[in-house]
Amino acid sequence: MRIYEHSRMMHTMFGFLKSKSTSKHRLALCMLLFAVFCSKTQPVFAKLLYADGWTPVSVYFLALLVVVVFLGIHEFLEFSEKGRWDMSREDIFGTVLTTLLGGVISPILFYTGLSLIRASDAVLISSLIPVFTVMFAVIFLGERFSVATVLGTGFLFSGLGMLLWSDI
Repeated sequence: MRIYEHSRMMHTMFGFLKSKSTSKHRLALCMLLFAVFCSKTQPVFAKLLYADGWTPVSVYFLALLVVVVFLGIHEFLEFSEKGRWDMSREDIFGTVLTTLLGGVISPILFYTGLSLIRASDAVLISSLIPVFTVMFAVIFLGERFSVATVLGTGFLFSGLGMLLWSDI
């Protein structure tokens, strides 16, 4: 009886490892981890290109070209399945606004700043992205701060301050 209970308990605890829905979840987590890894290597590769004489704008357009190729392939495949994009005027306005702010202005400012500081400092400063994401979610989406969010923000700022203290 005891072995049966132990086996049942282990199945309950680790049965999610065999679930098909969790395999999609694990795949999504692995993809996110790989995306974070790739995004945090971007300043290092940009610095290597700067050493070869590239400008911040040329590095940005190289990154933009790669994104356009991948998004173009994705949209082509999506268009072939559905046949038509379903975008309203509000969607188009939001897409244009997001493209200008997040897709043009932000990367050009990032690459210009990166040409003036070390890549490691740029990665540290970019670790503030979650703080701004939470602030924008509270302002625009009506989400609420939690105790964990406030504590995490405090730890993030204190760690960043300690690492960059000589530059402040």
